[in-house]
Amino acid sequence: MSLQGNIWFHSAKPVKFFIVDYRVSVFFILFMLRMRFETFALLLLVFMIFYILEAQKINVVDAFKKIRFMLGGKTRKIK
Repeated sequence: MSLQGNIWFHSAKPVKFFIVDYRVSVFFILFMLRMRFETFALLLLVFMIFYILEAQKINVVDAFKKIRFMLGGKTRKIK
């Protein structure tokens, strides 16, 4: 196969920060700006949560939607 056919091969893959979702990078930047034990613990906690979700093949957005559904119920209030 030519090089022209492989250009878009990786374009649909999810963005990763090391081995987890890219959203962990926000907490990594927070830790780099304020290096304290509390921010390091928060970074590890979020990293582990995202790693567990990744291991179970659950999308992060879908996990947050499921949590919202569990807390809020089936119906949404329309203003």
